[in-house]
Amino acid sequence: MQNSMLDNQSTKKAGAQNDSLLDGGGVQGNGLLDPEPAPPGPQPLNAAKAASAVSYYVTNAARYPQDVIDQLRGKVSGVPATGPADTALVQAIAAYQQSNKLDVDGKAGPGTLTHMFGSDIRAKAATETDPSKEGDPRGKLSALHPLMQTKAQALLANAKAKGLSVWVVDGLRTIAEQDALYAKGRTAPGSKVTNVKGGGSYHNYGVAIDVVFTGPQPWGEQHDWKALGQAGVEAGLEWGGNWTSFIDRPHFQIAGLSTALLRSWHAAGGMQNVWAKVSEGGGVANAGGGTAAPAPAANFNVTRAVNYNRGRGYTKEQWKKIQEIIGSEPDGLPGQETARSIFAWQQSKNLQADGCLGPGTFAEMQKEGLT
Repeated sequence: MQNSMLDNQSTKKAGAQNDSLLDGGGVQGNGLLDPEPAPPGPQPLNAAKAASAVSYYVTNAARYPQDVIDQLRGKVSGVPATGPADTALVQAIAAYQQSNKLDVDGKAGPGTLTHMFGSDIRAKAATETDPSKEGDPRGKLSALHPLMQTKAQALLANAKAKGLSVWVVDGLRTIAEQDALYAKGRTAPGSKVTNVKGGGSYHNYGVAIDVVFTGPQPWGEQHDWKALGQAGVEAGLEWGGNWTSFIDRPHFQIAGLSTALLRSWHAAGGMQNVWAKVSEGGGVANAGGGTAAPAPAANFNVTRAVNYNRGRGYTKEQWKKIQEIIGSEPDGLPGQETARSIFAWQQSKNLQADGCLGPGTFAEMQKEGLT
């Protein structure tokens, strides 16, 4: 998930381990299944925590569809049998957690769900939403760029041939949705879940997906992530598990793009222009918005560029300024995304394009305020 949840977003889990971004409620008690629902009583959560819990279900609606919410309602007391996640429901879930010696946060994560139902019913619901859409039960692929759809379908076919049972958990995430995620823990209730603002994730442009395994612990270490990554690479996709500065194993995207390039296309003509440019080239193109160029030149080696840039000795603040100039996410870390953005920026300035911040590129950036 480039996009990189804390981790991006991507939502996201460094090295596919941070399931805590989506799941709360670890088991602390004896794990007895299906105890009696907690009786009505004092509200365990203050207003801020209750609002955070409601936001949790809204943000993760793909994992908490209405049927799952209704099943939760059936396990607690004092709430209607159906309806969206609301304050009454999260307080009732928190009361259930409290009475059964679980973490009290109102968020029905794997521990709470297993205590209630004997399993994490979210994974079951996801795979049963539409059995005809094997690997894509939520229909995420239909909202992607056609090139990404084709490559994603090839990934799923490759994964099946390797004996892997996987499904697409995330696809297109609008810029507004990304901004809403970014606001959490900053200007909106809840904890921080991403460092990426709207427009800074490949998901915002329909050119990326996140793929996880079916069954319990979809992001668990027990799964064969290397084989899944190979399935994506064989489909012609870039795999987040091969990144060095931020490993995101569920994440796959069209190769050869950069968020700086995508943002420039979006600024020039919205999503229609982005998709047209991707269709023209399917890879790195003219960052100035002109005719798309073919995939990166042979002299663009992203690993070499990252190693070169990291050895330049620039401060984190300098890298933030560089990233602002090239249109990359200003995190102060000269990783692969920064190298790709430098490559695209060099192309737009008719410089030698290799993704390396050498003397010539640095001099050109000085004209734009780099010191």
